[in-house]
Amino acid sequence: MASATVSLVDPQALPLEKAPAVGIYESEPEPEPVPVSIPTFEPETTPTPSLSSNNLLITSPYTTPDHLLDLTTLDTPYRLLAQALTAFTPIRDDYATAPYTESFNWAAVFEKLHELAAAEGHAWKRERFYVVAFRSILNADADGDRLHLLDERSHAEAVASGGLLKYWFGSKNSKRENLATCMY
Repeated sequence: MASATVSLVDPQALPLEKAPAVGIYESEPEPEPVPVSIPTFEPETTPTPSLSSNNLLITSPYTTPDHLLDLTTLDTPYRLLAQALTAFTPIRDDYATAPYTESFNWAAVFEKLHELAAAEGHAWKRERFYVVAFRSILNADADGDRLHLLDERSHAEAVASGGLLKYWFGSKNSKRENLATCMY
């Protein structure tokens, strides 16, 4: 796994076509993974937001109440970016192995961010957001149902901990390679 830092340039100061959509600074590669056994988790009893609220945002493939982002808990820049990231989608089929910055519709996300900020009269200051990219190659005998369950539980925990603005994962390709990504 590698992590990256995303720096937003003041989108009000530069026209969209001149503003860098995203600056990604890759960290040192992690050492080779060591096989570990995965423990069994008992579901936690965490308060979940009410589905009737207009302040809840779907930010991942998981749509149950404990996976929704409560926009009222976020400062304006984070709320606006979370809302803009609802437009986030891959723009190429080989996203699992292609360069990260070339794999998604960053221009559309930042265009939406500009529109949202303008609609609220928000003046951007320098902000830092973080991106984590998880590239994986699944073993042929991997238990997909178990991995999905663990992923879903991890996402619920990340939402409850705060700061997670977006989570996306793709589908494995013919070589069992995949990409998942988070924005904080």
